[in-house]
Amino acid sequence: MNDRLKPEDEPGVAAAEQGQVTLDGPNGLAIAMTPAAAAETGRRLIEAARLAEQQSPPSNAMDGHSEASEDV
Repeated sequence: MNDRLKPEDEPGVAAAEQGQVTLDGPNGLAIAMTPAAAAETGRRLIEAARLAEQQSPPSNAMDGHSEASEDV
């Protein structure tokens, strides 16, 4: 993870529109996905969140010496 990237603490807003799933987030984030892509993305996000909750936050994230993260 890029140490200069501040994690967002506001969740995105998902909606179903004309057979697609849209996700609107902060800072102008907008994406449209097929239902299958959205479902798999949701599963991957849940698994990544589960793994991240088990990790201790790096104590030195601002100095570029954070712990390695697990790939999902």
